[in-house]
Amino acid sequence: MQWLKRSDPDSGALDLYVVFDHPKDFPGHYVCRRQIVVQGETIDAECVIGSDLEAIRQLLIEMGLIRMDRHPEDDSKILEFWI
Repeated sequence: MQWLKRSDPDSGALDLYVVFDHPKDFPGHYVCRRQIVVQGETIDAECVIGSDLEAIRQLLIEMGLIRMDRHPEDDSKILEFWI
């Protein structure tokens, strides 16, 4: 598992990685979606799909990201997000 690229730090964009627990579009898998926030707008960029949640988490750790808990009002399929 590997991301294709990350946003240029000088671009002003923020990459968020949202981990989902078996969402409707991939009911048999965990999904981590990279979302790019630019000037208040969110763009879905790409995703990683897998059956092993810990492998997805390890990828995010290796990228130097920090795990954040989901907000209680978030969709119940969201497990966590990483920045």
